[in-house]
Amino acid sequence: MQAPERSHRLSILTRQEIDDLYGVPRFTDEGRQAYFELDEAESRAVHSRTIPIAVHLTLQLGYFRAKRQFFDYDLETVREDLHYVVRRHFPQRGSRRYQPAVPSHAACPEGHHSRSVRISPVR
Repeated sequence: MQAPERSHRLSILTRQEIDDLYGVPRFTDEGRQAYFELDEAESRAVHSRTIPIAVHLTLQLGYFRAKRQFFDYDLETVREDLHYVVRRHFPQRGSRRYQPAVPSHAACPEGHHSRSVRISPVR
């Protein structure tokens, strides 16, 4: 039986603490209401875009408000937030499928890859 390998790196934070600091925010219903609310200027900017871009912009605005950074995300990580944003800001289009517009791999800096996600809003 071999001893586990030891890292020569100093570990200050646990994986959970790193995720809490740098991971996509996990909002409660009240948090979603606060962070994804749009003022008049933001609403004009968001609604002047196509729906996929508007949904992505709204998500990034909320996440930036919460943690002062932007995020790569996948469907499972942001599913509830996507449902909320579509229901709250695009109710007239609630039965459609959305693919938030996120940067392609070619447009992202190395190591920062995003992918598009599809979601069917909850009715």
